[in-house]
Amino acid sequence: MARTISDEDTIAIASEVVNLLARRITAPTVPQPARPPELPRPKEVTPRLAYTVKQLTEELSISRCSIYRLEQRGLLKANPALRTKLYSRASVDRLLALSESDWNPK
Repeated sequence: MARTISDEDTIAIASEVVNLLARRITAPTVPQPARPPELPRPKEVTPRLAYTVKQLTEELSISRCSIYRLEQRGLLKANPALRTKLYSRASVDRLLALSESDWNPK
């Protein structure tokens, strides 16, 4: 059988709830662990079809003079269609795939 709660029991329960809430409110807050800052997402890199001299110097980490020397030796070929020299990706890939014996054609 169910037992009925007296007024004294209700007051005791209510005061216990109030005490628990008061302790929870006044308790020092636990510091939350700091989330690491969100890192910027890397941009999607799409391979270039052609490079300018400046882009090629940055991509290959060589000087402008070296690019012109490679062109003079016939190891790198510029596209003559435009006023600005453009080097095709295929031409750059061919240069990078050369063996040491191909560097000094005679």
